[in-house]
Amino acid sequence: MGRIGEAAASLALALVTLLCLAFLLAQHADLAGGAFPGKNGRIAFERISKAPSGNGFRDTILSVSKKGTHVHALTNGCCIDDDPAWSPNGKRIAFDRDGHIFTMRADGTHLKKLTKGKHFHGKPFQDAGPAWSPSGKRLVFWRRYETSKLPSDLFTIRSDGTDLQELKTPDLDEFDPTWSPKGNRIAFTAREALGASTTQTPGIYTMRPNGGDVMLEHEAHALRAGLDWSPNAKRLAFSRIAGGVAQIFKVHADGSHETRLSHTHKAAFDPAFSPNGKRIVFTTRGSLHLLRAAGGKASLLLKRSDRNSDVAPDWQPR
Repeated sequence: MGRIGEAAASLALALVTLLCLAFLLAQHADLAGGAFPGKNGRIAFERISKAPSGNGFRDTILSVSKKGTHVHALTNGCCIDDDPAWSPNGKRIAFDRDGHIFTMRADGTHLKKLTKGKHFHGKPFQDAGPAWSPSGKRLVFWRRYETSKLPSDLFTIRSDGTDLQELKTPDLDEFDPTWSPKGNRIAFTAREALGASTTQTPGIYTMRPNGGDVMLEHEAHALRAGLDWSPNAKRLAFSRIAGGVAQIFKVHADGSHETRLSHTHKAAFDPAFSPNGKRIVFTTRGSLHLLRAAGGKASLLLKRSDRNSDVAPDWQPR
């Protein structure tokens, strides 16, 4: 093969890699959420990278300092690890691995599996997007079933893996749960479920932790990955399409006063408040960026490489 042929082959491989990463990012919607108040610690995130063999991709959990330095790997790439979420005291991280919810210490040790099994009421499932309660005693997550005909559901479970409880809502396809730092409400995004018996409005909803008093707080169409509660429980950050591309927005907890925060040329999603409430970290083009919670120009925190894309950031309270 001549130089021209080699260059064409390399370009084709690079394009395929970028397309695959773009597909994975587009499919990524299993975000954890909820910032707990405190000092700004490290930022945990998910890295989608090409497997060393060159075949397929792998997902690992890493952390980085708030200045974008000292990147540490917390999982070893053995499995598909997604959606890291810091506990209220900043000592543990919840995440999903191969369709089940796990927790680990902040350094990646002392792994604990919380959800088990392959079927729920006879239906195969995958668990995703864990988020902690402010007491640290329970987690909320969403369960998707391996058929497009069934809507996803929300569940809570104790942090020791006991007392699994389903939070039933009428005719909604629910995802991205985030527990209010005050503990009294769980916010989630939802769209109308296929085959629903009644018409439901897509948008941001809240409910009591026991699944009662479901309320539509903010009607929003074309939602993208990410929903995060501010540490003072007064705001919700989320991503939706605006002008043909996903952007970061915030809204009051009662659904009023929507404000656009980002103005990027590429899709922006996965917003996560800092524990002091002044900053938001988010993803665009596989890189992590920072934005003032009041809006403005974004700054780069961690740049993607040719082989990696970083998504699903969550900020450690200290």
